[in-house]
Amino acid sequence: MINYLFLRGKAAAIYEKSDMWQSLFINMIGCNEKGEMICYGKKEFHQILNNFSIICTDDIKNYEAPFEPNVIFSRGGFGWNDIILNKYKSTIKIYYGAGIRYNPKSDIYYDIILTDCKEFLTNCKLDHSNSKVVPWIKPAHPDFVPPLSYSYEYDICYIGNGQRPHKGHQFVKETCLKNLKILHLGTRSEVDDLNNVVNKSVPRDEMPYWIGKCKIGIIPYTSADSCPRAMSEMLACGLPVIALDTVNFWPEIYRDVIISNKENFWNDINKILNSDINHKKISDTYQNELSMEVASSYLKNLINEKKYV
Repeated sequence: MINYLFLRGKAAAIYEKSDMWQSLFINMIGCNEKGEMICYGKKEFHQILNNFSIICTDDIKNYEAPFEPNVIFSRGGFGWNDIILNKYKSTIKIYYGAGIRYNPKSDIYYDIILTDCKEFLTNCKLDHSNSKVVPWIKPAHPDFVPPLSYSYEYDICYIGNGQRPHKGHQFVKETCLKNLKILHLGTRSEVDDLNNVVNKSVPRDEMPYWIGKCKIGIIPYTSADSCPRAMSEMLACGLPVIALDTVNFWPEIYRDVIISNKENFWNDINKILNSDINHKKISDTYQNELSMEVASSYLKNLINEKKYV
């Protein structure tokens, strides 16, 4: 039996429907196991399931787990995480940080470090030679499923929060082909001024419906992003994805993601649009190789390997 603490990040995450991390944590917990997700923010408590709760607190120093934890999953590399990690020293500690936070910088020893690409893995192995450093597959929330039938209204699905410049809005605005109809899912940005772009700022649980109205997905992000969850979300819905070569991820694992560069990006998109796209095959491959079930089993196996060494 394993009891988990999950260090999630800011409190706002608990109000997001279809939160991938919350779903992953719940998926990992067995019937006779317990888990609590900790967020930093104004004090709140939510009992989600009999064996899973969420607590928000800004009084991290006085936090006490409701059970004796065996595993602590730290997502982020935020300073307050170290307070809890130091309080429960005799636990298996797992670290995952996206983008520039990929490499743990504190003096905490992590048993397992999850990485988004080969460069991150190599650097973490150099800096943390005693840790088990492994690739990470970031799944989509289970709500992301293909539509019963595809009804194309758009050529391209582009998921990019307008408040985050590394999502590639400027690149899309300056270079996109005007004959392509683009659905931009996210808060408004400069790209929405184009006549061929339609913006939909919808809750995450409504996104699968809109993704299903597109033929392909694009990830025109900069190197500041790593293994973006939009990649898995579009694959889960059956869309082939074209990503700029600036994006950090595991192309060996995400086999239905085509890598392109800025010079050839839109030409490569046209090639895919003019080919036969097997949406069902893409979705099936995602379910078999990258889904929430696969990711949670992967983590459980890593934990069990450490547990029984």
